[in-house]
Amino acid sequence: MFGKAPLNPSLAIIPLGDTMITSMTNGLLVQWKGTFASKVYKEHSKSVGALCERTEGGIISGDAAGIIILWSQNMIK
Repeated sequence: MFGKAPLNPSLAIIPLGDTMITSMTNGLLVQWKGTFASKVYKEHSKSVGALCERTEGGIISGDAAGIIILWSQNMIK
């Protein structure tokens, strides 16, 4: 039902195009298409508690270690 997303509490959610991005306590970002986890990103090593939309498209993610990543609309760093 929920694709292959890891079972972990989600801390934040943000729309990105026709998908949704959720951040997890284990540092993962999960991209959702409907109820299917279409992609998992493992760029953070700590809990990701902040997701924000970028003016030029894409998102910003921030973790508990203070690491901030700028992502494009296509989820490229």
